[in-house]
Amino acid sequence: MLKKVFTGKVFLYFILFLVVLSIFLSSYFDKDNMLKMQAISSIDEKMCQEIEHDFIKESCLKSVLKQKERFDICVKKGGDCSRFY
Repeated sequence: MLKKVFTGKVFLYFILFLVVLSIFLSSYFDKDNMLKMQAISSIDEKMCQEIEHDFIKESCLKSVLKQKERFDICVKKGGDCSRFY
């Protein structure tokens, strides 16, 4: 009986720890994620260079390059490219 109560408390504290950790990490990476979103929406590689964390920076550069390719294809086809701004 005591073992079940103990494992239940350990499980509860572990879940609480994970919740606190996820809140901390989301606020820690918030600035970089906002820069990434702005860089992608404005198709600006220079904004990606301001990002501190390398894995977010690499993801930003890939996304911006992909967005540039889509914009170039849209311009070549003569379509409405206003969604890229």
